[in-house]
Amino acid sequence: MTYRLACRAMEGIHLVEALSFDVYGTLIDWETGIAAALRPWADRHGLLISDDALTAAFARHETQVQTEHPTWLYPNILSELMWRIGNDLDAPVTELEAAAFGRSVGQWPAFPDSVASLRRLQKRFKLIVLSNVDNVSLRLSNDRLGVTFDAIVSAEDVGAYKPS
Repeated sequence: MTYRLACRAMEGIHLVEALSFDVYGTLIDWETGIAAALRPWADRHGLLISDDALTAAFARHETQVQTEHPTWLYPNILSELMWRIGNDLDAPVTELEAAAFGRSVGQWPAFPDSVASLRRLQKRFKLIVLSNVDNVSLRLSNDRLGVTFDAIVSAEDVGAYKPS
């Protein structure tokens, strides 16, 4: 739908002035980022587990942790998720490992077409982000996206995680 509207706008029919995006899973490849951040820990502890299983372990707890702690910054959410993943997989987690996972968001890669697509869209539209992270993590990811968003609304700003 957004693509069709964008094409019409490029033809001179201005139906839309702004586009809003989620970042993680839309512009940033969060599954690859999560798996890459968890893989060294899993390997250190001899866990024979696929990247898909690591991201599934993450997904099992994410909404619950965000619901339990709606005002926590995302690095704290990630650290808590690491503890719960370790518990699920019966593997130890150190404070350093949990903290490192909490800081990993800025290392998560952008999808290959995100930067070029955003730059092209920014020529015609205002770009707005609504995201389930804190402002610092979002700024780190934004460095990978190569554009300046016209507005950003984070979970930190709202004091709750989506869908709340």
